Amino acid sequence: MTTNRTAVSGSYGSRGFSLVEMMIALAVAVIVIGAVLSLTVNISQSSTALVGYSRLTQDMRTVVSVIQRDLRRAGHNVNAISQIRTGTTSAIHTRVLLDDPAGVDSCITYGFDTMDLGTSDSTPGVIDATEPTDWRGFRLNRVNGVGVVEMRAGGAGVGNSCAQGGHNWVALTDRA
Repeated sequence: MTTNRTAVSGSYGSRGFSLVEMMIALAVAVIVIGAVLSLTVNISQSSTALVGYSRLTQDMRTVVSVIQRDLRRAGHNVNAISQIRTGTTSAIHTRVLLDDPAGVDSCITYGFDTMDLGTSDSTPGVIDATEPTDWRGFRLNRVNGVGVVEMRAGGAGVGNSCAQGGHNWVALTDRA
């Protein structure tokens, strides 16, 4: 008597994946998901750093623009037109001073006549230490080891020295 073995073995045929195949597939999936997450985190960190660098670049461009525009006003004389063809030299044509109290070339002061800006300037066309609103400056000041660009906005007690007028310096950049 012969039996049909194919019918018997065919009814018990395997379907799907074995346990070993499932474990291998799970391990491969974990590796792929880990790689994708790592790539996502790296891209996010790079993006954050790029945004920070862009902000720093823009801030520095703004600071340089402020310094450039203000230094162009150095030596402005409200009475310049009246001194044409008189044989006199403007008293304020050389009022840009590199003042370096720290010895690191970190400060510049300059003057311009602010009489035409509506200030109570006592002598139009003259800049000296007695007219503190006529003096401005920029300096790099170190605060807790961090360089901060500061601008001096004039005021009482301000002369043409970076050491004077400690309360009249305003930070143009953050300390952070």
